[in-house]
Amino acid sequence: MSDRGLAGTAIAVIGAGAVGCALAYRLSQAGARVTVIETAYPGAGTSGNSFAWLNAFGKEPRDYWRLNLRSIREHQDLQDELNGSWLVRSGAWHWADADGANYTPNLPATVRQLLAWGSRIDAYSPAEVKAIEPALAFGPDVSEVFLVHNEGWLQAALMIQALLTRAKEQYGAEVLRDEVIGLDGPNGVVDTVHLASGARLGVDMVVVAAGPRTADIATLVGSHIPLELSYGFFAVTAPAPTPLRRVAVGPRLIARPDGGGRVLLGSEEVLSLGRGASVTADSPEIVRLAAQAQNMMPDLAGVPVEAMRKGERVVPADGYPIVGWDTRLDGVYYAVTHSGITLSAALGNLVVEDLLSGGSDVLAQYRPSRFN
Repeated sequence: MSDRGLAGTAIAVIGAGAVGCALAYRLSQAGARVTVIETAYPGAGTSGNSFAWLNAFGKEPRDYWRLNLRSIREHQDLQDELNGSWLVRSGAWHWADADGANYTPNLPATVRQLLAWGSRIDAYSPAEVKAIEPALAFGPDVSEVFLVHNEGWLQAALMIQALLTRAKEQYGAEVLRDEVIGLDGPNGVVDTVHLASGARLGVDMVVVAAGPRTADIATLVGSHIPLELSYGFFAVTAPAPTPLRRVAVGPRLIARPDGGGRVLLGSEEVLSLGRGASVTADSPEIVRLAAQAQNMMPDLAGVPVEAMRKGERVVPADGYPIVGWDTRLDGVYYAVTHSGITLSAALGNLVVEDLLSGGSDVLAQYRPSRFN
């Protein structure tokens, strides 16, 4: 960057999910001239079809756990800064059945590790939980339920809207609904973005935060970002008087409130369905999911599944974020991670720090160059 930092730097941010919008807001706040490019509409991809669970549970090693924990705290700061109301940091319930089955495996070992690292986790009996969270029910083989305090969930659409609104209205950012079809420039430096509409955008740098499309964007400049894609479904119940207040992570099932009395549900089975799967509320997998949910929350008995959400999730080859400059040419910077909702708040700040300081110690281990 120049001696004037990011002031006046023309930056194209490709992707308007949680990560892309957090970056667009912080970069424009730092003085950059930001243009966000999104093929559909903000939040249309992974972010809008995510469980949006804020958590650091089972995320190892310790540095990665601390990064997730940091970002959860920064989500609170971000909401306060934007005077928003999309964040719920009420903790999450975790429990396993007699066979040790849990949606997140190795529950006792994970709890012991997190306690050793200083995480606040309280253990309750099922009867004690019932007094706190009356919506939940437990089988006779459940003896202990853990409340992990530094967890929660958020409404991604509201966060994305707030980020882009402030970026546009206060800092002059622009949002284009278009598709990037080319990146080029002289002498190994990207300075032009070609769009499907025929427009050409002159830039000083490009930030690729396109989630599942990141690898495709990288190929436009002859680079390889090693990502795997997975697909799965969530079910949304009809509105019902089910007073679930926290994320619930039980045997093979996750649930959280989804606003308006709805509950968002996921299971190992429906979250592992392939890209070409066609699932409706009457599909056998969803009927089984609804039955599991009624066992967990008896108030859901008779409540129909109102809608399905199909998510496309991106997983870097080694499971960790890929954040940093392209290794083959100048002007292209990547920001892609599986935990995009959780990490978006921290990445917004860390990437700005990275660009201004010439290198962030926190991000050093997540560079694309590690795959070279």
